[in-house]
Amino acid sequence: MSVPMAARPLPEGASARVSARVSGCPADRLSYPAPRMDAADTPNPPPNVPVELPAAARAPYERGLALFREGRIGPAVEAFSAALRAAPRSAEVHAARGQARLVGGQVDDAIADLSRAAGLAPERTDVRLQLGVALGNAGRVDEALAALDGVLAGAPRHAEALLARAVVLEKAGRYDDGYEALSAALDEGASGYPAAFALALLGPRKGKGAEAVERIERTLAEGTLPPGQAESLHFEAGRILDRLERFDEAFAHYEAGNRLHPGAFDLDAFGAHVDRIIATFSRETLDRLPRARHVSEVPVLVVGMPRSGTTLTEQILAAHPRVHGAGESPALQKIVNLIPAMTGKAAPWPECAARLGQGGMDTLAGRYLSEIRRPAPDAARVTDKMPQNFLSLGLVALLFPNARVIHCVRDPVDTALSCYFQAFTRGHGYAFDLRVLGAYYRHYRRLMDHWSAVLDISLMETRYEDMVADQEAVSRRLVDFVGLPWDEACLRFFESDRLAHTASYDQVRRPIYRRSVGRWRHYASHLGPLLSALGDLAPEGLT
Repeated sequence: MSVPMAARPLPEGASARVSARVSGCPADRLSYPAPRMDAADTPNPPPNVPVELPAAARAPYERGLALFREGRIGPAVEAFSAALRAAPRSAEVHAARGQARLVGGQVDDAIADLSRAAGLAPERTDVRLQLGVALGNAGRVDEALAALDGVLAGAPRHAEALLARAVVLEKAGRYDDGYEALSAALDEGASGYPAAFALALLGPRKGKGAEAVERIERTLAEGTLPPGQAESLHFEAGRILDRLERFDEAFAHYEAGNRLHPGAFDLDAFGAHVDRIIATFSRETLDRLPRARHVSEVPVLVVGMPRSGTTLTEQILAAHPRVHGAGESPALQKIVNLIPAMTGKAAPWPECAARLGQGGMDTLAGRYLSEIRRPAPDAARVTDKMPQNFLSLGLVALLFPNARVIHCVRDPVDTALSCYFQAFTRGHGYAFDLRVLGAYYRHYRRLMDHWSAVLDISLMETRYEDMVADQEAVSRRLVDFVGLPWDEACLRFFESDRLAHTASYDQVRRPIYRRSVGRWRHYASHLGPLLSALGDLAPEGLT
């Protein structure tokens, strides 16, 4: 069975694992099997130049195809856009640009292109299938199912559409319906990576975890998968085996998946970057710089390492009727990216922040507030849970003196191991090597210690283990910290219709459970490099 173009593995440099980011935020789990992609994994590009394409559009379209094959997604989008200026009603070119945008993480723009292509060529089943996948990746479940059901209405035994439908239903928590669609796809001969991935998601819910692992291992043993797909399946096998308490086998799969991930994280450069942030945002500089004149209390930043409880914390707060959860919003990073140009390009980030004047502070604060409030303008509080915003808290203190920051902390070894067990795709290059993970964690703690010492904004630290031990007590503290009256809905966060578009999306559908506390002990014999790198942050007596 072939995989629809939008669901094939994605280029690493193009923000792999195309996924749903609500409020513009990227997710780490997919609504369809589409893992990280290397050059060797490049999906089949859009079909050859269509005969009806005008001559003026042919060259940029061909250039777009070539760039797409090379994984150069931004230039490919530009080339397809040039082709569309010459052929604005070409369904083929709209579909090609939509596919490239989907691979590049521009999900809303991809949906617009694919919708246009589907309107221009309603007979194109492949385009409607891609549209369904894109809508699922955006968390627009009802629309995704409508698009996929449209495909299945004309072809009820379409295995690819059945698989796509199964995974969208799993994302929505409709497990029985998802498994029914998966079973139908398997009956139609679905095989290879897509079938193994979908069974990994849904099989364990039907007591078929061991069967899912067997299918994964058979698929891997064929030796025909590109690296990105093999990596994805190793992580899925590890997840299932961990649930089955076959811990050594689980670690072997996780280790194999991590080894397949390309590239190396520049730990020295990251450490130097943290040094520069600390030097730039010293107590003396912070005292000297002006604060934005915005007095808004709307922003609530939830920061910490990934897998430290940030999603759970946001989900509890977002259950409050006066809170909107913005997810992993890119809004703050967009602001950071503007500052070098605003300050005359005399210095890079972070040093350029020290050159901001009152007007610049006010402008940046207004832009950030406008973006995070757009989906819910009447919300009293908006949470932004991009974990790596911890790098920019000095700027937050300047832009929003009345903002609140919640720092989520979890046992360092559990945190790092959970990162190692997660198939991150972008922004987390440190997570694929245990030694690097430990060293990265030490830099993160070093910076958070600095912020605690020099910032004068409200900052609350919460421990994941405390949340697990007494959810109500910690939840009440959180709601009180953000300045709102208590609401019982915060205890029933798992009943919310809100989808969490992160690696923790499934966990926050359930009441809090204790299984993740002390999880590292099952894997202690494998963790020497991590424990050594953590040094005195590791449990006493283990290093």
